Amino acid sequence: QTDFGTPGGYFLFVGDYAKNISEYTSENVEIGDKLISFNNTPVDEYLDELKLYMRYSSYNGLWRQMAQHISRQHWRLPVPLDKEKMTLKLEKSNGQQYELTLPYTDQDDISWEGYFKAHGDHRYEGFDKTISAECYDLYEHQSKNVLVIDWYGFRASLIEDVDKLMEYAQQNGLLNHDIIFDGTRSRGGSNGNYLIQRLFNEPYKATFGDLKLSDLTPKFVENRMRAYEAGRLGGVDDDGTRQIEWLTTDVMEAWERGDNFSNRVQHKLSAVDKDHDGVLQPAEVTFTGEVVSLLGPHGGSHLDQYASMVIDNKLGYTIGMPVGGFSSTWEFGEVLHFPISGKPVVYFEWGMGHTLRPNVDHPIRIADKYGRLHGMGIDPDGAVLEGNPPTVDKFIPQTRENYLEYYQIIMDEAMRHLGHR
Repeated sequence: QTDFGTPGGYFLFVGDYAKNISEYTSENVEIGDKLISFNNTPVDEYLDELKLYMRYSSYNGLWRQMAQHISRQHWRLPVPLDKEKMTLKLEKSNGQQYELTLPYTDQDDISWEGYFKAHGDHRYEGFDKTISAECYDLYEHQSKNVLVIDWYGFRASLIEDVDKLMEYAQQNGLLNHDIIFDGTRSRGGSNGNYLIQRLFNEPYKATFGDLKLSDLTPKFVENRMRAYEAGRLGGVDDDGTRQIEWLTTDVMEAWERGDNFSNRVQHKLSAVDKDHDGVLQPAEVTFTGEVVSLLGPHGGSHLDQYASMVIDNKLGYTIGMPVGGFSSTWEFGEVLHFPISGKPVVYFEWGMGHTLRPNVDHPIRIADKYGRLHGMGIDPDGAVLEGNPPTVDKFIPQTRENYLEYYQIIMDEAMRHLGHR
């Protein structure tokens, strides 16, 4: 795990270990022991090498990934595949150092102590799980008017799952309850506006997006057309007609003119048409209580957009750490081949555009075509989201000291904010 407590001074520490760890060492391995070196290389040097193999858009996102992957043996990482063991030097909180040599083992064969909490590991004291769906588990407090939505991700079933949530809330008199939205383990996806329009009962501006125009554009549009004709254009609340109309008119016309980027529209036109100002209205039936969102760098992509729309529009209170910050519009993948043999070399993925935050009043630099600064101004479309996740209202970083209680700490903070403590 990563200690995020000191900006510029992050480090990795033991976050879990196997139940049979004593078979490999006589040392007393403890949660929070700091990693000093990996395979006899100082950890800072090794991480400088490791990060070359990581895809990341923010510093927090990079460190979360390095914590996840450093002890793995994989063809994508700089660890020889024939190496049988790893050697770690660890340091206890009192400064005592020790070495630990462990075999590389299939992760499915490891029985963990369980200090790391994933989805389904109950961590909501005083709450009972009531309903579940692909996108979430819902918990109700045993005595207070507050719900927890443990959010798994913005999956393909989101519209159906949110409808299930709203139906259950109506039938059981829960619409006036406060909500703690736990996005700390969330993945990405699409259609987050459908959720936001029901969690919150006020208008807000949605994220926007554009498309980078290049020689790939006609092929990309052709691929989207094929998906549309086959009924597989997901991630929108219509059948994809809005998006296809924009791609075949505005986008292709801009490409033919030689523009570098398309016009900016509501992100992927998932909720409105291309001429819409992006201000979305709440649904006919919504929750009416206050919403607190728990966030962190584990997830990004569409979670980035959820966080941005909630924070930039001041829809609700947020606690934890900034999200991963890697949302874009689309990517285009292709396999690069050797020119003579035709054998594949690498799969390369191209970024195809920007996600734009709803913070329409953020300042920007104004420069001429030569890059000379003329002054500062206001961007009417919002800031690029990738690498620029919004700041949470109450920053509580995970550290080696608070790791075991971290989720209870941010839950307690949410309950205090809602007035339920």
